[in-house]
Amino acid sequence: MNYCKNCGHEVRHDDKYCSNCGQSLIHNPYKQSDQRYFDKNGPLKSKYEQTSYVLGITALIFSALNWIGFPYVHLIGLVLGFIGLYYVKKDKLTGSYSKVGNIMSIIAIVLAIASMVIGGIIASRLI
Repeated sequence: MNYCKNCGHEVRHDDKYCSNCGQSLIHNPYKQSDQRYFDKNGPLKSKYEQTSYVLGITALIFSALNWIGFPYVHLIGLVLGFIGLYYVKKDKLTGSYSKVGNIMSIIAIVLAIASMVIGGIIASRLI
């Protein structure tokens, strides 16, 4: 995938000009891996950094509550963990994202899945 160096709009590999801003793409189309957004003050901050951080913490709390005796709340943690990862993925395009939110979302998902697996094993022994 190619992106316009000027505005970050997605462009086709055979485009000569960006359809969004009109920037010439002949000499320097940016690949997604090289893409960074800047303004006058330097790199742009992540739009969803705080959101993914809060979602990661909340998902972790809900996933952990199952381990101390609150049944089924790990499912909320699982959903929030995936939503947090969605926002982290969305922010990685700008080059700035919440690494803590990413890690917490992953831990919350692992805890929630572990709760379901262990719960399934215990339930199968009770039957």
